[in-house]
Amino acid sequence: MITTTEGAMNPSLFASAEISYSTIDFSDLIAQLKQVGRELTLDKGMILRPSNNGIVIVIDGTLTVEDAQEGGMAIGHTFRLMPVGLMERYYGHIGLAYRAETPISAIQLTPKEFDAVFLHTEANTSLFGRIMTHLALNLVHVFFERSGNSGFSTIRLMLYRYQHKATEGTLHNEGIATFILRRTRLSKSYVYQILSSLKIGGYITVHNGKLITINKTIPERY
Repeated sequence: MITTTEGAMNPSLFASAEISYSTIDFSDLIAQLKQVGRELTLDKGMILRPSNNGIVIVIDGTLTVEDAQEGGMAIGHTFRLMPVGLMERYYGHIGLAYRAETPISAIQLTPKEFDAVFLHTEANTSLFGRIMTHLALNLVHVFFERSGNSGFSTIRLMLYRYQHKATEGTLHNEGIATFILRRTRLSKSYVYQILSSLKIGGYITVHNGKLITINKTIPERY
């Protein structure tokens, strides 16, 4: 049985943050990065495994951050200007791989070049703060959507995440069930049961496995 609850956290807050981030003017920073670093392109499906002696700045496209083990769970996604390899710089191999969901355009820097661009001018340091704040917000979002008090609350938030990525155009034919299963440890039967109940209740419309619309606010509890 699906029940509604007042006071649930609004997933659209995270979408608003994405919109706000998209309005930041990075044009001067990107021009400097291209002058200092080396351009790197990845085809869809290619794997990036940064070492501790290189940092890759994503200019265009999206990478899935995932457990580097075979069949590892998808953890999250990169965003524009995210510094891939910065964690590896300080902590060495941390068991992550980055898979290109789309064709990727990026700039590769050495640690010394990275510091020269981001840490030696007030304007770029300020932009670096915005980038890292956005990264922190993304991590909060992932924690929030996957550490709910029930599997249903996790699925609920993943539906809103899917809808947002569909609007961005970064799903690339991934169905809603697969999307949820790749990012959680919920059983296939449970995910299909909840999706079926939501479809019957008129909360969502699914066609050929893909979430088409969220028709009304999905309740917090099942």
